[in-house]
Amino acid sequence: MDNLTVTWNNLEAQSNDKEKELFNKHKNEILEKSAADLETFISDVESKVARSADIENPKDLATCNRLLLDQQRLEDQLDNRKVELEAILKDADDAMQPRLEKLGERFDDRLEPLADRRKRIQTAKQFHQLKRNLQDQIIWVDERLPRASSSDYGNSLHQVQKLLKRNQNLSMECDAAQSRVDGLYEKVDELC
Repeated sequence: MDNLTVTWNNLEAQSNDKEKELFNKHKNEILEKSAADLETFISDVESKVARSADIENPKDLATCNRLLLDQQRLEDQLDNRKVELEAILKDADDAMQPRLEKLGERFDDRLEPLADRRKRIQTAKQFHQLKRNLQDQIIWVDERLPRASSSDYGNSLHQVQKLLKRNQNLSMECDAAQSRVDGLYEKVDELC
C-alpha cells in the first residue's frame, strides 16, 4: 500500500510538472491571442465612437434611453477589458511589453470620447424628457381650460355651491401645477 501511495504521489508530481512546462511553452501563444483579441475589441470601440452619428440627434426619449444603455454596456466592457489587459501586461515578456503598452494607450484614448458621447446622449435625453413634460403640461391645461372658462354660473344655490367647490378644486390643482411649470422653466434655463 505504501508503494502505491509513493507511486501515486510521484505520478501526481510529474503530472503537475508537465502541466507547468506545457503552460510555460504556450504562455506566449496565449498572451498573443489575448492581445490580438483586445486589439480587435479596441478597434471595434474606436469605430463605434467614430460613427456615433445616431447620437447627434436622437429622435425621441426611447432612443436616448437605448443609447444610454448601449453606452453603459460599452463602458463596462471597456473597463473589464482594461483589467484583462493589465493582467496580461504583468505576465508578458519584454518583447511584448511595448505592444501591450500601446494598446493600453489606445484604451485610455477612448475614455474622453466616450465621456463626450455620454454627455451628448444625456443632454439629448434631458431635451426629450423636457419636451415630454411640456407636452404633458399642455394636455393638462387643455383638459382643465373648459372648466376654467365656463360661463355657467348655476341656476340655484346648490348648483352655485357645486360650481364654487369645483372652482376651488381647480384652483388648488393649478397651484400644485405651478411648481411643475416652474421646474420646467428651470430645466429650460439649464439646457439653454
